[in-house]
Amino acid sequence: MLACPSRTLAFYPSPNGISRLNLRSKKTDLIVNTREFPATGGVISTLDANCGVLMGGTFNGDYCLKALDSEEKNAFSEG
Repeated sequence: MLACPSRTLAFYPSPNGISRLNLRSKKTDLIVNTREFPATGGVISTLDANCGVLMGGTFNGDYCLKALDSEEKNAFSEG
């Protein structure tokens, strides 16, 4: 599953959270570290990035929200 807010960025679930791929530079980095997320046993089943916000959800109904311009891996809201 991919969330692509632009032609140069793609977000995808990874074992430690949600990763970002820069398609121009081919550089990948972890953008959301979900190890402290309460749904750690849950699998990211929904992902979207638009309007400056990244949202990931699990099959358990938990979700995390993050501003796309934030570089801190643990700076996200959860619910």
